[in-house]
Order: sequence, then C-alpha cells, then structure tokens
Amino acid sequence: MVLACLFFSVMSISFADCPRDKAGNCIAVYLPIQNISLTYGLKTQSLHVAAHHPSVNPSSQYVRMMTVSVNGQQASTQNYDHQNGQDFSDDVSLKANPGDVITVTLYCTGGMSKSQDLTVAASAGQDTDKVKDKETDDPST
Repeated sequence: MVLACLFFSVMSISFADCPRDKAGNCIAVYLPIQNISLTYGLKTQSLHVAAHHPSVNPSSQYVRMMTVSVNGQQASTQNYDHQNGQDFSDDVSLKANPGDVITVTLYCTGGMSKSQDLTVAASAGQDTDKVKDKETDDPST
C-alpha cells in the first residue's frame, strides 16, 4: 500500500514541478520503466528492444543494464552509461527458434527493473514477432 501511494505521488510530479535543492537543481525523482516492446526478426536473427523510461535527468537517471535470455539461459548483457531523452532502445544479435521464449530485463539507475517475455512464433511470410505478454515489475532489484 505504501509503495502504491509513493508510486502515484511520484507519477503526479511533472518535470516542471520537480523538487529543487537550494541551488535550483532538480532533485532526483526516479520513475519506473514503462511499456517494454520486443520485436524479433527470424530472418535477421535480431531482437529490437524499446521502452519508455521517463526521467527528469536522463544523464543520471537511465536504463543502466539490459539482460537477455533465451529459454532461461543468459544470452546477452549490455551496460549503458546514459539514455537519450525519455525512451530507451537497442538491437541485439540473437539466435532463437520458433517456440523459444526470449526474456529481457531492463534495470534503471533508480534501482528498479522491468521484465518482458516474447515467445518466438513460426510466422510464415513474416520476419518479426511482436508480443507483449508476461510483463513484470520488480522494484526489489
């Protein structure tokens, strides 16, 4: 209940209303990663990851790491040192087959993470699968 109240009170702060220190600098307000979208190209063997991650200061509040696994086996870890604007995206070369489950977890500098699963489908005539299922938030990581 307290976490829910904190989440809604933080979400109600607009960037213009960001709390300020005595020098007028915006004090860190960490917002959760939102709307992870995964697209996998069977022909290109490439995974495109996109997410919305609102930040009052993208140079210090950003997606810092992405892990990718296929069927529970770690396949890739990428580290980042900044975020361009309010959105995150990256492409990862990844071998996967129809029926495989790809799991992506994004970690932000505020200590929160969000995971998204994609099940690769055998799509005749299509190069990509775009699935948004099993989206989870894990504020404990």
